Amino acid sequence: VYHFELSSETSIYGLVGYTEIDIKAESNGVSIVEEEDDISYGIGLDFYNINIELTQYKDHSDFDASALSIGYTYHF
Repeated sequence: VYHFELSSETSIYGLVGYTEIDIKAESNGVSIVEEEDDISYGIGLDFYNINIELTQYKDHSDFDASALSIGYTYHF
């Protein structure tokens, strides 16, 4: 993760990682097991104590997996 500070309370960051996905499904006696792995990447914004992040986990197969997350940081 690399943070680039825009102000004392705001920063943007990029991230790169590794994702491994195991999918198991069964319906009407038919089961499917799929294993995939890929490089994951994303971008985020920290604004005061609020965090917004968009991450792409998988995009080089029959499906893609991505997430948008919003969080709050509390320091104690």
